[in-house]
Amino acid sequence: MLVDLMGGDYIQRNLSCLAKNGQLINLFYLNGSTATVNFTPVLINGLTMTGSVLRPQPLDVKATIRNGLKESIWPLIENNTVRPVIYQTFPLSDASKAHELMESSQHIGKIVLTV
Repeated sequence: MLVDLMGGDYIQRNLSCLAKNGQLINLFYLNGSTATVNFTPVLINGLTMTGSVLRPQPLDVKATIRNGLKESIWPLIENNTVRPVIYQTFPLSDASKAHELMESSQHIGKIVLTV
């Protein structure tokens, strides 16, 4: 499963790296909502693409999602089964450099500021 917040040219990259029967979930399009995409990996690997936005959802739907995350996902994070990919760490004094890296989109993973 891959959750995409970028969209744009990331859509093709995401489809290409999913395993068989993988899922691509689009939640936002920071990099744009249009792209030229080769959908062959979807057919060959039986991929599923879906999307959603939370903002217009009713509070009870948001609460159900929150509760599901708390029960199913947070335990995986707490026991280190699922960990974020840290691309680079910067001291807070270099926040401008971290921001430049973020704006360049040349990273995959999290950019972390340390205090």
